[in-house]
Amino acid sequence: MLDDAVIETARSLAESEGFGYQTVINNTLRQALLNQRETPVELDQRTAVGNARHFKEGITPGELKNLEKKLTEVLSEIHRVMAP
Repeated sequence: MLDDAVIETARSLAESEGFGYQTVINNTLRQALLNQRETPVELDQRTAVGNARHFKEGITPGELKNLEKKLTEVLSEIHRVMAP
């Protein structure tokens, strides 16, 4: 089960971006897992901008970059909350 702080952070981000909070959590966790397994060059090819087809139609590259930045911030918060 996820901590309430993680869910609330994801909900806040989801509301501002127009996505479901579970999507935010899944994308954040996916990014975290990929960061652990891949080299930086491989990771750069899998950024949100590179995978734009997964997002709603009409979203701009700038909006994707902004979302990617916010997801990274959420990931940092998840790490902080989950730290022993």
